[in-house]
Amino acid sequence: NTNTNTNYKTKMKAYCIATVKHNIDILYHWIYYYPEDFAEPKLLERLLTYISKVKDKTPEQSSIIRRWQKLLQLIQHRKPEMKHQSILSSSISNLR
Repeated sequence: NTNTNTNYKTKMKAYCIATVKHNIDILYHWIYYYPEDFAEPKLLERLLTYISKVKDKTPEQSSIIRRWQKLLQLIQHRKPEMKHQSILSSSISNLR
């Protein structure tokens, strides 16, 4: 019975870690291919707040930490595109 509980806990931990990794990967993909979706400053701020809160609550595992770092680097790299798309989609009157 103890063996069964240990196996269950190990499987659940692996499942949770895989889910966290998957969610980070989805965010990475979305920001990589659609940076303009985060062009609005409030939305970008909300995304960064979400990442910092969730990041602090995820397991301290090297593969997860590495994924968070890659995601944050991507956001820094994509920020100009996010802002550029915002300017391109704004009307002239909004830019004055």
